[in-house]
Amino acid sequence: MGRLSNVTVLAVPYSQLVESLALASDGVVAIIDGNVGVSPALIDMWRSLVDWNVSRHIAVIGSANGRADFDEVVAIADRVMEESMLVRYLPIDNDDSTNLVGIFDVLTSEMHVLDDGKITVRSSDPEHVQLTNDKREALIEDIAHYDPSDALVTAFEGGMPLSIPALEQAWINPDIVSVTPIDNGVGAQVVAAWMSTLINRWSPVIHEGDTSIAVDEVSETVGIGVSRGIARIWHTDRSVLLERVHARRTPVSTDDFTVDGGLCFATGIELNDTIRPVHSSYLLSEPCF
Repeated sequence: MGRLSNVTVLAVPYSQLVESLALASDGVVAIIDGNVGVSPALIDMWRSLVDWNVSRHIAVIGSANGRADFDEVVAIADRVMEESMLVRYLPIDNDDSTNLVGIFDVLTSEMHVLDDGKITVRSSDPEHVQLTNDKREALIEDIAHYDPSDALVTAFEGGMPLSIPALEQAWINPDIVSVTPIDNGVGAQVVAAWMSTLINRWSPVIHEGDTSIAVDEVSETVGIGVSRGIARIWHTDRSVLLERVHARRTPVSTDDFTVDGGLCFATGIELNDTIRPVHSSYLLSEPCF
């Protein structure tokens, strides 16, 4: 469990991840270990994410000393999970290839290097830039196609230079699916930056009598069960006593809820339960896409 400035992060092992929880997320990061590979459970879950167009990202650990290196993991993921995922960051290993010590930004030609426990950004050597020219050109073309205005594609096809800031803006398109090497704190800032750009795609509907409104249109604390024991909540107010309603049955008041960011935990929560202030008449339903 963790939080960024505007994101609640829930870490769930693949063996415990259920589809309802994954699909109720605004984004999912799958962590693949180079020593373990890709499990059938992850493949099945990933295909559901693709079908429902959930924003997704792959983080690769163990790429320096695993049975499969980063390029091999990317190739495997491209074959069994999803084709044409983008790679902007390449791993930089230490001299004996036992640990990840940095990542190379193919787009900007900058190196994000671990130095005394902190990540510093440096300009890369000319030979690194030269060696990655083909990857850079391919990446720029791919990113340009995610520009909603089509200006980057037009410029690229016309042979005109593309600005890095414009490409970086296109890079945050939620439809881009990419793979990033992470380990020892390296690469974590890339994944965190991706999380910070996520939009609220999964927004339930509140029903009160004959009226239905979006969850963002109220100020009270409300939520809905997304898995056994877990609910997503909005407008958190820890001073408010909450109750749970299951399948329109009699509300159950409790002070056993544990609230952390945008999530609420309680042993009695079931899928699609409504979480609301005591004596409220709200009922929530999952969004329709």
